[in-house]
Amino acid sequence: MAKRVNAGIVAILLVAALSIGAVIGFFIRSDDAPKTSIEGQITYACEVASEVGEVSFEDRDSDQYLETRRQLYLIANLLGGTSVIPSNEKTQANEYGYALALTYPGNDEEATQEALDNILDYCGSRQ
Repeated sequence: MAKRVNAGIVAILLVAALSIGAVIGFFIRSDDAPKTSIEGQITYACEVASEVGEVSFEDRDSDQYLETRRQLYLIANLLGGTSVIPSNEKTQANEYGYALALTYPGNDEEATQEALDNILDYCGSRQ
C-alpha cells in the first residue's frame, strides 16, 4: 500500500520555497543586469560605437565585415533609428540612429562613417 502525501503540507512547502526565492532575489542584485532604460540603451550604443571606431568595408566576404555591419545595425537599433517614433518625441540620439540606418551600413562607406562620427561626437558630448 502506497503512502499518500498530504496536499496541504506540499502547498506550504511550495509557498515557503517561492517566498525564500523571492526574498533572495530581491536582496541579491547584479550591476551586470541589462540596462533597458533609454539612457542605458544609449550608453550601450556609445560603447559599441567606440569599439567600431573606423568603418572599413574592404573585404566584404570577411567575418570582420559581417561583424561590423552587425554592430552598426545594433547601434542604429539601440538609438531608436529603426523605430517609428512620433516627431514630437524624437531625440538627438534617435536622429543619429536614423541617419545611420539610412546608410544601410556597408553600402555607402563614406556616409556610414559620417553617421558613425556624428554618433561618436554625440556620445562624447554626453560624458
